[in-house]
Amino acid sequence: MPLYVLALADRPPGRWTPPGHALYTINVDGIYAICERRQSVPAATDDFLRRQHAVLVQLARRLPALLPARYGAFMTKAALVTLLRSRETEIRVGLDEVRGRVQMSLRVLGHRRRSPRLAAATGREYLEQRRRAASPALPRSTRSLLASLRPLVARERREPGAGPLLATVYHLVDAAQVPSYRRILDRSAPAAVIVSGPWPAFAFAPGPW
Repeated sequence: MPLYVLALADRPPGRWTPPGHALYTINVDGIYAICERRQSVPAATDDFLRRQHAVLVQLARRLPALLPARYGAFMTKAALVTLLRSRETEIRVGLDEVRGRVQMSLRVLGHRRRSPRLAAATGREYLEQRRRAASPALPRSTRSLLASLRPLVARERREPGAGPLLATVYHLVDAAQVPSYRRILDRSAPAAVIVSGPWPAFAFAPGPW
């Protein structure tokens, strides 16, 4: 039966079984794939994704290093073993990076500044215009907040938004530093920044996870 892969870890989750799930762990050279056996790809309904998210949160509390698959990965056991062995180094580096750490997510709202469209004289200018369009300037208050948080952040990743969402900023933070991180947010976060977390390190898992 094909497998629906939920996450990768460097140790098994033990005997814990979440309600409504039957977890199955495959050990491939010390990388543990936490899976479920399924006949077909589950429909990505809001309810299913919410329940899967809850399982991953519980797994992250039990395992010091977890690389979650946000939407799961559906494959045969043979394909999974081949994939893990072909990307072993990348996966082990990823597990080391997230060990003992959690993800904080900051969604930055605001109005986009409209940049005048200029004809690009060179390919380099065109790529630079595309880069700026994909990475809108953040408000000064948000930049100040990010600077205050930076000493507590092991790694940062940004994704451009759309409409009123300017960008989402993901921070990988040592779990022990979360109280200090929250104190800075409580003191300095502008109303236009929506904060969530701590979560498993969804944004820092190597592809295809």
